[in-house]
Amino acid sequence: MLLTALALLGNPCGIDQVVSYRGGVRVTFTYSRPAYISSQGERNRGVSIGLRPLRLRTGETLNIVNLHDGCIMDVRVRDGRVGVWVHRWRTHLEPDLMEETDFVPAHRCR
Repeated sequence: MLLTALALLGNPCGIDQVVSYRGGVRVTFTYSRPAYISSQGERNRGVSIGLRPLRLRTGETLNIVNLHDGCIMDVRVRDGRVGVWVHRWRTHLEPDLMEETDFVPAHRCR
């Protein structure tokens, strides 16, 4: 699935699909990478993102950070639609830091 909202920096977060799910979303990625999920008042928990959907609940933040790029996403509601608010950056493509933030709305479960 092509997400036009992720066009400027390519897709450093590797998001393939966002689907609404009870209490949050399920996100499918195009590649595997280590990451961690944080939420207020709880310990960070390490996860491995990959081709299997990862469930994110409202209030949780997914952090994918590498040496040259990274992504932080959390579940939010915008204009009545649930989805993920994505902040991503790259430093190795240009001498200046490139970053952008977008909302990627979820599709409904079928």
